[in-house]
Amino acid sequence: MNQKTTLLIVACLNILFVAVCFSASAAEINMNEGKWEITSKMEMANIPFAMPPMTYTMCMTEEDLIPQQDLESQEKDCEIKSQDISGDTVSWSVVCNTPQGKTTSSGTITYSGDSFDGKINMQMPGTGAMNQSMSGRRVGHCD
Repeated sequence: MNQKTTLLIVACLNILFVAVCFSASAAEINMNEGKWEITSKMEMANIPFAMPPMTYTMCMTEEDLIPQQDLESQEKDCEIKSQDISGDTVSWSVVCNTPQGKTTSSGTITYSGDSFDGKINMQMPGTGAMNQSMSGRRVGHCD
C-alpha cells in the first residue's frame, strides 16, 4: 500500500472515528440542522507532499451531530475512551484496532450556529502522528 492510499484510508477512518463516538444531545450545542458542506485537510510531518482537502455534503441533525462519509468498507473495531460536551464544543478520544495495529485518535469540534471548526489528532502504527483540520458550513435544508 502506498503512502497516498494509506493517508486516504486514515482520513476516512478519522471521519468514521468521529461518527462512531457520539450520541450527544444537540440541546446544549449551537448547531443549526440542515445540509452541511464539510472540508477536511490532513497534515503529516513526515510526508513530503500535501494531501488535497476533501469536501463533501451531508444532512446534520440533532441526532447526527458529527460529520461522516459513507465508509461501509472501513474498519469499525473501535472503542470510545472518552467523550464530552462543553458549551458548543464536543471532544472525544477513540482507540481502534486496524490491520496496521492499534490507532488512537482524539479531537474536538466547536459549533457556531451555521458553521463549525474542528481538529483531530491521530497516532497510527507505521505512519506516526497525523493532524486533521475540519470546517463546516450550513448550505441549506436537507434534501
